[in-house]
Amino acid sequence: MARKSRKQPIKIDADDTCSSVGYIRLSVANKGASCSAEDQKSIIEQWAMQHKFSISHFISTRITVAPTFLHPAFKPMLADIGAAQIDCIVVKDLCIGREFFFTSYFIEEYFHSKKVRFVSVSDRVNTINDINS
Repeated sequence: MARKSRKQPIKIDADDTCSSVGYIRLSVANKGASCSAEDQKSIIEQWAMQHKFSISHFISTRITVAPTFLHPAFKPMLADIGAAQIDCIVVKDLCIGREFFFTSYFIEEYFHSKKVRFVSVSDRVNTINDINS
């Protein structure tokens, strides 16, 4: 007899009172390489319109060469996630932080454990597929 998985899928209700945020990260070190805040916001808003999705507000942070992944705007966002006030984060690309290890941890582990959908527009990453499967 085949064994059944005991893993329960995570459900995200469309009628939830949580909010979706657009996260904008500017790197002072890579001035020419990254998009401006306006460009990133526009890309996120275009994705939201195409997918009939509402972004409640934007969180923006400017990064210098920092010794830690938890930069000033990221800490309050984590607190809001912990308080179940954010259910979706939409970004232009996967560069939510400088270190790949921590970026991967937040996308693959932390956000998933908190039932937070993560969308990277340019990289075509949308964790709703993994969350509801």
